[in-house]
Amino acid sequence: MWQTLILLWIISCFSTRTVANELRIGMFLWRGETPAEQGFKDKLQEYGYRLSLKKFNAKQNRQAISFFIRSELSQWSHQLDYVYTYGTTVSTLIKEFGNLPQPQLFAVVTDPVQAQLVANLDQPQTLNIIGSTNQVSTQLQISQAKQILSFNKIAFLYNPRENNSEHLLERLRHIQSKFNLEVFSYRINPESNNFKQYLFRLYMDS
Repeated sequence: MWQTLILLWIISCFSTRTVANELRIGMFLWRGETPAEQGFKDKLQEYGYRLSLKKFNAKQNRQAISFFIRSELSQWSHQLDYVYTYGTTVSTLIKEFGNLPQPQLFAVVTDPVQAQLVANLDQPQTLNIIGSTNQVSTQLQISQAKQILSFNKIAFLYNPRENNSEHLLERLRHIQSKFNLEVFSYRINPESNNFKQYLFRLYMDS
């Protein structure tokens, strides 16, 4: 459903300024192309649009996207009709520091309100940014899990470079007393080869 709404928004934004059904898209990605981007492109092409893409992959590196915004993004601006951003970190940095006039479409942002991308989910209060969230209520997840399993400890392994992970950890800690839980958090570097050490720490804490 959300894909259809987003596509309708895109069409309304660019129906007066696309040339020969061509859309010039800047895709700013956190960890390379995912099925979300492929589906996004497939749907646009089904609607008859010819896509001209420029891509930047931050490779899960906040400094890389920050440097790109400072040094190269302005050179891209005049070549784009709109921008697509994946994930909380990239989406918030592009919105806050990109200073782009083009509409921004964000995808896979856990909490767009907390990330200050939109004012609220029902009425975003801006026509220049819209997107999708992959959020499922943390309270609902824990409640459903406790109906199936008996537990009072949760190990949360997360990438500190991803704002989504930080937001999830914050919400989990917010509800831990309600569900009588202990939350153990473990920061994991995605490039690290020491995953076995993290598992050993997890075992020792259990």
